[in-house]
Amino acid sequence: MRSDDDAGAGAALMGLTVEEFHDRSAGQQILGRWFAYDGDEAVGMVTALDRVDDRVFVVHRLAKEAAFAPLLGAAVSAELDRPLHLTLTDDVAHRQPTAEALGFSIELESSAFDVPFDAALAALGRQRGQTRCTIATASEVDQDALFNLDVELRNDVPGNDGWRGNRAWFDDEMTSVEFDTAGYVVAVDGAGALVGLCRMWRNDDGPALGMLGVTRPYRSGLLALDLLRHGLTGASEWGWPTFSTHTARPALQRRLRSLGASDAGGFSRLRRPAPR
Repeated sequence: MRSDDDAGAGAALMGLTVEEFHDRSAGQQILGRWFAYDGDEAVGMVTALDRVDDRVFVVHRLAKEAAFAPLLGAAVSAELDRPLHLTLTDDVAHRQPTAEALGFSIELESSAFDVPFDAALAALGRQRGQTRCTIATASEVDQDALFNLDVELRNDVPGNDGWRGNRAWFDDEMTSVEFDTAGYVVAVDGAGALVGLCRMWRNDDGPALGMLGVTRPYRSGLLALDLLRHGLTGASEWGWPTFSTHTARPALQRRLRSLGASDAGGFSRLRRPAPR
């Protein structure tokens, strides 16, 4: 085990050049990084990242599964004086007992789905009633206001409370190849304020619903459904029969399954309290 920053090993484990590894690291708030070796070969890396919602996430890159436990133990032993969070996708759920033995417990569980466009749009039907808002594309509205709306809505997503936002990341998303105005729509009220959004990403492996949300004064009406209708209609023209999404809300999971959505895995997020 080593705690010095071995850029060559990190780059190899992530499939990057050393320059790309440094560029990737420069955009992150890294609290610690540890490497595991088998002889002279680096077989794993774990990084403690301070996320923009003030949560510390422990992220692994492994060449050998046996490196998981000692690397996680190294991060825990560092006593960062902060709670630690760990995400385990379904394909690595076998790591959970190891994490629990080190003091982690499940904080939330989320399920992923592939949802047929036809079924979702049919369930939404036509617009019912007036929402008192207009729908614009993300590129048509003030970007500072859109960033602030994004931060506000993320804070109401389970497990994201405390989100402060990162403007550089936000700006990168707005110029990325996954951004397409047809699937990223925003609600604007009569006073010109941004009060909701539906964000569909045009990913290489198919459309993905990244966020659907409205501000609290509008949550008792039809605005979210109207936003979703617009976003899905635009994304349905990208040539894919389904879109992906995930949610930790059981009621929404049941609703998606009733539309014929197929389960596509999921993840658990675990938390370890700060040392006393």
